[in-house]
Amino acid sequence: MTGKIAIHILTILAIILAAASTTSGNTYVDWEGEYYIEYPDDWTEIPYKRVVSFLLSQKVNPDNFTYRLAVSEKAEEPVFGGVYMFISTYEVGKFTDRQIDSTLAAIDEANGIKHITTSLAETTRRFSSRQPVYDESQKAVVIYDKIADAVTNNVLLEMRKFYDNGIVVFFCYAPSDRFESVRPRFLTILNSFSTENLDQFAKSSGEVNIVNVNNRTAADISGSNSETDSADAPRNDLLETILIVLLAVIVLFGICYVITRKKKK
Repeated sequence: MTGKIAIHILTILAIILAAASTTSGNTYVDWEGEYYIEYPDDWTEIPYKRVVSFLLSQKVNPDNFTYRLAVSEKAEEPVFGGVYMFISTYEVGKFTDRQIDSTLAAIDEANGIKHITTSLAETTRRFSSRQPVYDESQKAVVIYDKIADAVTNNVLLEMRKFYDNGIVVFFCYAPSDRFESVRPRFLTILNSFSTENLDQFAKSSGEVNIVNVNNRTAADISGSNSETDSADAPRNDLLETILIVLLAVIVLFGICYVITRKKKK
């Protein structure tokens, strides 16, 4: 009988651990752009001061690169040596079909190859270098490109989404040897794009990331502790999960002990 109880305890513990490790993903809401996307739960926002430092190291004026969100895998260090993504929004109004066709023609010319039209809903889709892939139903175009020099060997997956307010561009970067494993995650982010029911995010929770670009100031570059805070968040979540599991173990073994005592009596 005790063996059966132990099996039940182990089963319940497995369920608890599975529930604790299940991730629902994070939601980024762009109120100005009037859309939202979901990105992986194990990704985190890159502090503004780190983005500025990176841009300056690449000889890019931060004032000339406008973005709404920068995220990377939590475990990546250095951040810009791993998997990361920028999202930029250009609120220029809705593109007509003719304007989209003209934009696609310009993209084809810039890349030296004509685009193909197919679905991007399948996250296992592979891409040829510099050949644009357009999804007519989603009104999204994706371009795969390799960035290799003496220092880096990365891949850029540039995803452009046409919608009612303009264009959202996702600049997705990954080391070449890791791109195939993260490609589905990039495409899942694109497929999560939505403008429906924004009101549901009016009361933000811990899983909803709302970035106010206008609040980014010089203080964010020199005096902000957001980097430390961001790094501490995963540790706090892990500690919370461990405490919950330990408490569950104590309770379940207590129940097992009581049942065993009753059987002996």
